[in-house]
Amino acid sequence: MRPAANRQLAALGRHGLSESREGGAGSLFRGRSRPEGHHGDIISPGACDDSVLSGLPPQVFQMIKDWHESGWTPMRRLGQPADVGNAVVLLCTDQASFITGQLLYVDGGASAMEPVFPLAIQGIK
Repeated sequence: MRPAANRQLAALGRHGLSESREGGAGSLFRGRSRPEGHHGDIISPGACDDSVLSGLPPQVFQMIKDWHESGWTPMRRLGQPADVGNAVVLLCTDQASFITGQLLYVDGGASAMEPVFPLAIQGIK
């Protein structure tokens, strides 16, 4: 594995990405000169069990979980912290040596779907 010092990663929630496109974390990596062999990527984790979502009211968290498990998210489950960690490990391997400046969604396919959360949570009937 490459030393972690050679890989710059930013983790952003899905809604933080629009800010990064306009100059936030994404601009830390795009167009910047980095020493040879240094890479910069962004990981966008989806809804995960044991995350900030766990702090939501139980009924709201359960709606989100049910929504993902119902098939709306292609993987039919919420992510786990290990899923995001595995993406970080992947990007630090020699097999990822030609990957740089990329945004990697680690969300079980949720980024390909809309809306992010059930319409009932958004107050839409």
